This record gives sequence, structure tokens and C-alpha cells, in this order.
Amino acid sequence: MHYTKIASTLIELETRVVNVLNAMEPLYSEVVRMRYMEGRSGEEVAAALGITVPAMKSRAFRGLRLLRKEIKYTYPANENGHKTIAKKIAARPTKE
Repeated sequence: MHYTKIASTLIELETRVVNVLNAMEPLYSEVVRMRYMEGRSGEEVAAALGITVPAMKSRAFRGLRLLRKEIKYTYPANENGHKTIAKKIAARPTKE
């Protein structure tokens, strides 16, 4: 695969993720943004939002599940039947 193809796929994926997060309920999107896009710890996210760590984990799980669902349907298998990069990311299990 050419580097330009990979780069354009990643840019497209990033744009799609941002669009899905913008459409998502803030209850979940705030946690996903802070935890996974800003790289904050679970404790930092919980403190910033004034919630418990278990509540933050629950919101992160639900937010990621919604995000994966949208990404999975946006990026189906390619013409060769192989999973795209986005679908591989969407299928990756969540670690809390």
C-alpha cells in the first residue's frame, strides 16, 4: 500500500472519529476525548469531570462502544475482502 493511501485513510478516519464524537452525547464524548485523545489518566478525567473513576470507566466503555459501532459501519471490508485499518481499530478490545 502506498504511503499516500495510508495517510489519506488515517486522515479520513480521524475526521470520522471527530464527527462521531461531535454527534455523540457529551456525557460520553467528553470522557473519550479526554482519556483517549488527550491521553489523560482515568483519575485525571474523573477529577476534571467531578465523577468517580468507576463512573468514568463506564462512560468510556459506552462511548467507545458507540464510536466503534459507527466506525465499523463507515469502513466496511475493502475490495479484496480484507479489513481496513479503521475496522481493525474498531474491533480492538478496550483496556481499562
